[in-house]
Amino acid sequence: MPTSSSPDHRDAPSGRKQAPAPAPAPAPTLHLLGAFHLVDADGAPQLGAGKPLAVLAYLACARNRRGSRSVVADLLWGDSVEAQRRGSLRQALFTLRHHLGPDAIYSDGEWLELAAPLHVDAERFVHAVEARRYTDAVAAYSGPFIPQFAAPGAAEFERWADMERMCLQGSFLAAAVQSLRDQIGRGDVDAALALSERMVEESPEDDAMWRRRFDVLSLAGRAGQLLLEISSLRARRADDGRPLDPSLERFIAQLVGSLAVAKSRGEDAAPPGALPDTLEFQGRAEVFTALLAAWAKAAAGVPQRMLVVGAPGIGKTRLLQELARRLATRRVQVVTIASRQRERDDPFALLADVVGRLSALPGAAGVTPGSAAVLAGVVPSLADGFSVSPVRVSLDNPTLWVQHGQALADLLTAVGEEAPLVLLLDDLHWADRGSLDVIERALARVGKVPLLVIASSRFATPDLGCGDARVTLGPLALDEIAALMCSVAEPERGGEFDTMVAAVHRVCAGVPFHVVRLLHEAVSDEALRIIDGHWRLGDADAWQRLLDRSSRPEARLQAYSHGDRALLALLAMADAPVTTADLEMVGETPSAAVGVELSRLEQLGLVLRDAGARWSLAHALIAEDARASVPPEDWRRMARALGERLSRDVEDLGALRRAVRLLLEGGEIEAARALAVRWYAAQRVMPFSADGFVEALRGAGGDAELHRSLRRALLWRRRWWRSRPAVAVGSALLTLSVAAAWALQPVTLVSTSQLDPTTALSPFELYPVPPRVEVRNRLGWRSTRRDGDVVQAGLRPDSLGLRGRTSVIVRHGEAVFDSLFPPKWEAGSELRFTMSRLPPLVLAARHDVELLVESVHAAGQRVVEAPYVLRVARGAPIEGEVRLHYTTLSRDAVWALAQTTTWGVAPRDTLTVRSLLAGISDAIIDVPLRLRAPATIGDYWILWTTNLEPAAAWLLSGTNWQCGQPVWGDGNDLAALPDSVLARAVAQGRTVLPFLYCNYQPPYREPRIMPVAGVRVEVR
Repeated sequence: MPTSSSPDHRDAPSGRKQAPAPAPAPAPTLHLLGAFHLVDADGAPQLGAGKPLAVLAYLACARNRRGSRSVVADLLWGDSVEAQRRGSLRQALFTLRHHLGPDAIYSDGEWLELAAPLHVDAERFVHAVEARRYTDAVAAYSGPFIPQFAAPGAAEFERWADMERMCLQGSFLAAAVQSLRDQIGRGDVDAALALSERMVEESPEDDAMWRRRFDVLSLAGRAGQLLLEISSLRARRADDGRPLDPSLERFIAQLVGSLAVAKSRGEDAAPPGALPDTLEFQGRAEVFTALLAAWAKAAAGVPQRMLVVGAPGIGKTRLLQELARRLATRRVQVVTIASRQRERDDPFALLADVVGRLSALPGAAGVTPGSAAVLAGVVPSLADGFSVSPVRVSLDNPTLWVQHGQALADLLTAVGEEAPLVLLLDDLHWADRGSLDVIERALARVGKVPLLVIASSRFATPDLGCGDARVTLGPLALDEIAALMCSVAEPERGGEFDTMVAAVHRVCAGVPFHVVRLLHEAVSDEALRIIDGHWRLGDADAWQRLLDRSSRPEARLQAYSHGDRALLALLAMADAPVTTADLEMVGETPSAAVGVELSRLEQLGLVLRDAGARWSLAHALIAEDARASVPPEDWRRMARALGERLSRDVEDLGALRRAVRLLLEGGEIEAARALAVRWYAAQRVMPFSADGFVEALRGAGGDAELHRSLRRALLWRRRWWRSRPAVAVGSALLTLSVAAAWALQPVTLVSTSQLDPTTALSPFELYPVPPRVEVRNRLGWRSTRRDGDVVQAGLRPDSLGLRGRTSVIVRHGEAVFDSLFPPKWEAGSELRFTMSRLPPLVLAARHDVELLVESVHAAGQRVVEAPYVLRVARGAPIEGEVRLHYTTLSRDAVWALAQTTTWGVAPRDTLTVRSLLAGISDAIIDVPLRLRAPATIGDYWILWTTNLEPAAAWLLSGTNWQCGQPVWGDGNDLAALPDSVLARAVAQGRTVLPFLYCNYQPPYREPRIMPVAGVRVEVR
């Protein structure tokens, strides 16, 4: 017998009187079903999978919770000698007593006994089965017994766990059969569907379980799902090289012959005569089988990725939802993330969602600290959870995205090693470029883990490196639409149903979204009716009117404005991606609103934007509708305008064809001919003969007159080409003349002020030493030839970020900036000065605006000169009026006057005082105050500002309107600036705010001078 000092020995309690024991702590729980760990009463982990926990599991499952020391040692340390086995067991017992208490395990010589109070989920399941509480037993069984445990020397323990697993699984299936019968007897179809699906997932090779599953689907009226699962089972068995059992085939044949029974029951049931909100999933059996086959490969440890491509409304999202629902019952980690259209231009928006969701899954704690630090740079909240410092990596430098790809691969591997993982990425066409690049890099580096990634997109790019592993969703066939309608109600005898199906297929072109929308509208209008579970034609005239309206393009687009239809028509006639600038030049929508309208149409699924920020229609059906919705005369006018615009930048033959075709549609035969000749003449190497070029252009239109005149022009071009030596001499003389004139009268800009680009300044401060610029000619003499021009300052090479506070006009050959504000200069940057002949007030509008406080009358106080300070008590009302003086050199460029406070919550506590200041050059504006002072003692500000944005939220958040919505909390909110900066801004009457611009990829920030007026509020 071991001595009392042995770590695995505990003496029995003596007969001496002892102090009253404290109240026992709540017992911990040992999870053995579907998981293997020990948690305390609050659910916090205490002990993970390992040999100490295996000892605890064996004793907890043994009769009377007693086990032989020798048996336990042989089970877990069978590859060691006797002395080592005993020592390892003592160490394991020491670990258990450390977590459960010193008296948790008694040692009586050869025998060990678990004495600590302990809840065991497997024990609860067995007790429920023995008491014939089958519903409780099914609820208690959360998965296989001790899943995925293996350790050196523990082969015998693994065999014991396998036997226990088989016994408990058999008990679960027996209890599930009894519970399923009770549910069917009670008519609880929802519960029966869920339980039957769980039964086949638990024992996929048991035909008896499949019979019960198919029987429940038939009783629930799930005809479409029944056919889908039958097809999937056949495909799975065929992959294994064995057909279905003949008895199961006969059972399936009987069910398929009676699919119309009990269709009105189940989770999609609707009131009699109504259409269910969600119709059955139809016409995707082959695609669904392909996705399940990909999952089977991924579950075997070979990562898989697939791309689902289809037009809007074709059913991509529904397909992913059905797959997620199917895989969720297999104890698979399913993560579904959808890209959002409004975040398309936000760097790493999709990646942040992916990292955030994956980091919350079991196994994420296994990621390396280095990878966690990189990922915390994308999702800052991870820094605390992983106890790391975020690595700040530039989001606009693609060469540094490799770090993110490696870190994400580490996270995917860690999560996948814990449990199989399915990552579903929906609407990938709205994903930002940076996230796509990082995710693709990560998928190329993931190790051999059970990982399946399925993405959906409206077009084949980006494909995340899927290559040929893609499936395309096409429209529903006639019989598939019939099956969809039969899943709702049975067809009426006769030919009416076939006629209905054919009409729906013709009008909707097989697009599921349009089919469902048409059926809902038809049942709502009682054009079609469901009577006694049968489809019947209701009002024949209403049905025909609905079909006519749905089949006519002008009717389908009648809900959209004239401007929307014009934009869609322009995209339809272009028949290729078009930039926003092209549409602004030729469209009827005001230029400032084209981008907003396109984004709204994109959200409606009518247009698409590619990686190059070019727009096209989302579907050929929309193009047909748009063409038919525009009158012929408007079509010709728009085609002519778009053709003239596209003809300015023709790079290849395809672009030339499109431009020529549009000019011909607009009736501009001469312009089309001149464009073709210019393009042909501009080619360094003649790619075609004259006749060959004319033939190549036949795709642009079959206009015979164009072809004849073009052939004649090209023949003259050929003759001119033969006389090119004389032309070359003349061109050389002309070039020399121009060069001489340029050399005699050149001008340049020379800065005579020394600016140090390495000077570290806050982006909210003005540059202390503004430059003086002289205009000189090539001989170095000051020139007055550019007097009256406007000078602007910028940084090489992109000129973004540096602007003057006022426009600088050249006078007497010199221009002096009154101030400049710098961005963060890179090493080697240099200033660049440019001149233009724009009217100075156009550029001055943004900078020569002054906003001053003239008087304050509020909170019972009147202040008529600076500094303007209100002293109020905590929480006191601040009611009264502030008089502002607004002046500007421009009357047509400033829009909004905004008000905010440095307390409160943005954007709730912001106010647009005046939404339009155009036409005003000097005005007194009385602003009413209706505020309540903060509840905390301190110094605060009431601020006003104005500039070129449509409303207060854009100005106060420092966001340009092209971003789609204001972006708060990103470090440039006016009210969030430090108090010292705001005090200096109010004293100077202006500050510098780095505005966020989203009309480039990636977005950038450009400093903008903002006039600022303010009143300090002292709360005491």
